[in-house]
Amino acid sequence: MPFYYSSTNGCVYSLDPKDPNILLYTPLSTKNTFNGNTDAWIEVDFMLMMDEEAKHQEESDYALGLLSSYYEKFKEDQ
Repeated sequence: MPFYYSSTNGCVYSLDPKDPNILLYTPLSTKNTFNGNTDAWIEVDFMLMMDEEAKHQEESDYALGLLSSYYEKFKEDQ
């Protein structure tokens, strides 16, 4: 699965390899590295995101749209 690096939210996003309808994230370390094991990642809770600033919500929505479109294109090519 591809990753989306978000400097705005300080994390990396990817779709769940078991269920590509779920957006996962992991925080970036102070050295801008991240744990590549998606089993340890956290599911994005869009309901909780409603309390965040708009820019953080928009960034998560953008990551989901981008990764989902990539996944759909990948499925078409198979």
